[in-house]
Amino acid sequence: MANRSLIKEQFNEAIGCDPSDEMTEPIELYENLPEALENAKMVAMYEHPHLTARKFNFISAKEADGANYPQVAIELRSQGNDNIGVTKGNDDAYSAMLVVNGNIFRSGADSSIKLSRLFEASQTED
Repeated sequence: MANRSLIKEQFNEAIGCDPSDEMTEPIELYENLPEALENAKMVAMYEHPHLTARKFNFISAKEADGANYPQVAIELRSQGNDNIGVTKGNDDAYSAMLVVNGNIFRSGADSSIKLSRLFEASQTED
């Protein structure tokens, strides 16, 4: 109780008013811990950030089919110039380009890269 009154005094010093009477005692740490060691291990396996990141790396390696499909992009450019160099007056230029990138000559290289990434991801899981 002495600790609580000290905290109230420090609160009053810092804020300039008394804290409300609705202050409650903090929850003890042991109340939030699992009762059995097996339960604690299960919680750690499912909620640990590092293990969760590895799981998502494995899932993304499994679903990495993007390299097997062509990529399509549209590039649009415009340029507006007035009295530049020897050209007097308005000199505007516009261009539109459709760019398709695909690996049509790599045969099975993309699928082997996918398999190697899956193997690496499964090794990190162990």
